[in-house]
Amino acid sequence: MNRPNSHRLTIARVVAATAVIGAGLLTPASSSGYLSQQRWSATASGSTSFVGDPITLTWSLPPDGVPTSVSGVNKLLASLDKAFDVGGVPSDDLTTRPWFPLLQSAVERWSELSGVRMVYEPYDDCAIIGPSGGVLGVRGDVRIGGHTLNGAGGALALSNFPNSGDVLLDTADIAFLTLPGENYLRLRNVLTHEVGHALGLGHVESDDSNSLMEPQLHLSFDGPQIDDIRGMHWMYGDVNEWANGGRGNDFRELATPLGALSAGISLGVGFDAAKTDAIDAADRDFVSITSTSDRDFYVFSTDAPLRAELTLTPLGGTYHQGLPGGDQSLIDASARGNLYFELFNADSEGVLATANSTPAGAAESLTIDLATPGDYVVRVASSFHAVQLYQLELQATPIDGASTPITPEPTSLAVAAIALTTAGSLSYRCAG
Repeated sequence: MNRPNSHRLTIARVVAATAVIGAGLLTPASSSGYLSQQRWSATASGSTSFVGDPITLTWSLPPDGVPTSVSGVNKLLASLDKAFDVGGVPSDDLTTRPWFPLLQSAVERWSELSGVRMVYEPYDDCAIIGPSGGVLGVRGDVRIGGHTLNGAGGALALSNFPNSGDVLLDTADIAFLTLPGENYLRLRNVLTHEVGHALGLGHVESDDSNSLMEPQLHLSFDGPQIDDIRGMHWMYGDVNEWANGGRGNDFRELATPLGALSAGISLGVGFDAAKTDAIDAADRDFVSITSTSDRDFYVFSTDAPLRAELTLTPLGGTYHQGLPGGDQSLIDASARGNLYFELFNADSEGVLATANSTPAGAAESLTIDLATPGDYVVRVASSFHAVQLYQLELQATPIDGASTPITPEPTSLAVAAIALTTAGSLSYRCAG
């Protein structure tokens, strides 16, 4: 049974390096790249606002024996306990199970990369898995269970799109999912993929780029890749949407601090999006503008006169992408938005300088003498209504022009984090 608002994946045949993950409800892909099915409009925490705005979602683990909407009952907990050799009578506190950190890292990886805040709900009232919505203190918005979907070697998982989002793993294939290589990469990538569907992303396919939301379970990278991150930013914004108690950094008084700029120091944000190899589990420095009404403010300080060079670089790269099995179009993810920026003195309203002279896809830069020590604010915006990843970098030399070698500054102040690579051996394909 393949319900119209669900996704499932099945084992097909043995190949090297990849495994194919089934189909979801799809609509035509656009030049954006990622496929956004729909975002959450209401959660246990209340109604949500607009595209690009952050949300809070709870997730929970229903007890074994809870009925599922497809057939049978949940038996994920016992299956995981057996796979991880949990002896005796396990504690009712699921966070003490050896497998819990793996599930948590897979689910909450999206929180490290976007404006989705995934919060574990320790309670679950045993309502049927599938149609039951989330309720604070009762059950999660996204509930993760398990059941024998069609036996070993068949379906591996089933998930729903918003506003449901429940996920079922095939317990008949738990031995495959819990192979320990690369810190249980199979289990983590499958679950993060399924939660991607639960958050609203559909399947895409590319011959020349990596994406967790492809219908292949790749074991050559760990977790969401550039296109997956772009799609999540389009729906829910970047991690800075949760700065300042959820008010974001859309106003000067809420500007994200970059630190102190001085000669020989480089400040910035968004550097992980510039990687040319795969995104890995440690990468989380991704920022974007999602529309003409979105803007990001940053503040930095100086304690002496200096000459500052500010550079705003659009990122994302180019790749071909389309629906699974269909034609693929060239996606220029570095030219989706036409970015520009302005520089202000934090103590005055007037604009000190503007960089807005290049076309979409090209970097904007300016060099300016900052003779007065103090705080300065940068406003990043776009003239296009599209998600655009970027990197903002600030460098400085003494105002007399003397050159000083640049030493990168850690970017941990710029982005607040909210809170494995091997070849595979099995192939999967869509269920009919």
